[in-house]
Amino acid sequence: MSTYIGIGFSKNLDTLKAAQEAAEQAKFNLHSSNIDLAIVLNTSHYNPTEFIPFLVNQLHKTRLLGSSTAAIVLSDRIEMRGIAVLLMYSEEIRFETGSVDNLHLQDFQSAGLQLAKTCLSDYGKEHRKLFMYFADGLLQNLSHFNSGLTESFEGIFPIIGAGSSDDFHFQKTYQYYNNTVLVSGACGVLFGGRMQVGTSCRHGWRPLGKPRIVNKSENNVIKLIDDKPAAQIYQEYFDDTAETLKASSLAHLNTRYPLGTPLGQNREYLLRNIISTLDDDSIVLQDGITAGKQIHLMIGNKDSCLQAAEQAALEVKAQMKGRTPKLIFIFESLARYRILGRSANTEIQRIREILGTAVPIFGMYSFGEIFTYASETGPETLLQNESIIVTAIC
Repeated sequence: MSTYIGIGFSKNLDTLKAAQEAAEQAKFNLHSSNIDLAIVLNTSHYNPTEFIPFLVNQLHKTRLLGSSTAAIVLSDRIEMRGIAVLLMYSEEIRFETGSVDNLHLQDFQSAGLQLAKTCLSDYGKEHRKLFMYFADGLLQNLSHFNSGLTESFEGIFPIIGAGSSDDFHFQKTYQYYNNTVLVSGACGVLFGGRMQVGTSCRHGWRPLGKPRIVNKSENNVIKLIDDKPAAQIYQEYFDDTAETLKASSLAHLNTRYPLGTPLGQNREYLLRNIISTLDDDSIVLQDGITAGKQIHLMIGNKDSCLQAAEQAALEVKAQMKGRTPKLIFIFESLARYRILGRSANTEIQRIREILGTAVPIFGMYSFGEIFTYASETGPETLLQNESIIVTAIC
């Protein structure tokens, strides 16, 4: 029994030609006339309403899901412009897909339950191995959506995900399900059957200074830290931060110095990017940190990012127990690309050296990464910022 993988890519300036070239290349590399699943990634140079229906026809109307992204990760390079297509056909792996639309109009927990329900099939729990999804990366407070997924899937297998992104403008992102371009949506695929999964999420940031306490928070807004307006945590380190936070939308500070709260295992921290500050110096995050939690200003650099990627790859390799992966997915924060610069390619090369230089890689740069962590009360699926998720399947 075999699993076939085919990846195609094109950065043709013409939208339909780029889609056609990527699809034809993927079909050629698949070495099979059958297709079980297509995953499509594209940069913001291409209008998905033009090429998604075209791609569905090109790919024999197979199940399709995908996302917009600021940059595409391939086996040997990172591309800032283009359309990428991953095709899979397997005699061992089963795929169940689903989607939800208009999340901004729904109760997030109910929407998470709904997406999970559409992906569950009649094969047994012991055969479900991984759920992977894309969601609008501009949405805030996805924690309730993730808790709905975890509740429905009963924490039996890991959940990974990526927040759809654009080209640093933070204006509009896209998700795709079959021939539909979703609005503020999410789409996912449940992998099951005779397969093995290894996955790890790391970031490389470390705490700066003493821990503080979140005294008051509401959803994704922190109001008080150590009984002071929340933004003052930055003012203690950077003299003109109050104005910088408001004027620059945290372009520099948010990348280099996110906030972090301990996760409680492996000395890892949950990172939170800051979206904005309010007039009362409250801090608006992409997702919440509850009152009573410890919080740190965090610091990272190129070396710590590269070390974290290597650590994630090594953890995945250990989980594979000597087996060679058939495919590697990489979901990585766009903030890390800003920090790594030209070293971003070095990061991908180091992952390949650990997991196998011949193993195909398919991935994207995201606005938020979703990962299932172990906790004292059981598995918890959380939105992480400024991280890299490495996932291998075989």
